Amino acid sequence: MVAQDSSYLEREDSRFGVSLIGGTAHYDLSGTGKSALVGVHLERTCMSWIVVDASLRLMRQEANRARVKVPELQVQAQWPRGRFRPYLGVGGGWFVRGGEQQTQGTGSGSIGLRFVGRMIPLGARAELRVRGIGRSFSGSTVEPTFGATIQF
Repeated sequence: MVAQDSSYLEREDSRFGVSLIGGTAHYDLSGTGKSALVGVHLERTCMSWIVVDASLRLMRQEANRARVKVPELQVQAQWPRGRFRPYLGVGGGWFVRGGEQQTQGTGSGSIGLRFVGRMIPLGARAELRVRGIGRSFSGSTVEPTFGATIQF
């Protein structure tokens, strides 16, 4: 029983996580639409309530069939206790469009929920991320996503 309890405490205090996510991107980029979205996140817990989240998200803009890559960094404040950990995040990155490699800066905010596995290093996450793109945020996306996380 004691071994199980210490394993649980170690899992609660995992420092790193890798998440694979999927969802949709609802966009307004000189035309509106929605697209499937996939991505990978690398999470680093700096303090029990502060997480740095580096991500790469991929989608396709339907109107011109342009592939879009969004590398981004966010700082997230999370509830540090228990198996369910709600969080709020803020960050920025780049919006890289298609073959022309058009790059614009982005700013984003997120609200989400992490689920930390009890006895195994697996978890889950659900998130809603809102992104402003370019100067004066002339473009935008809203991205609801879900994913699985491995913690180490």
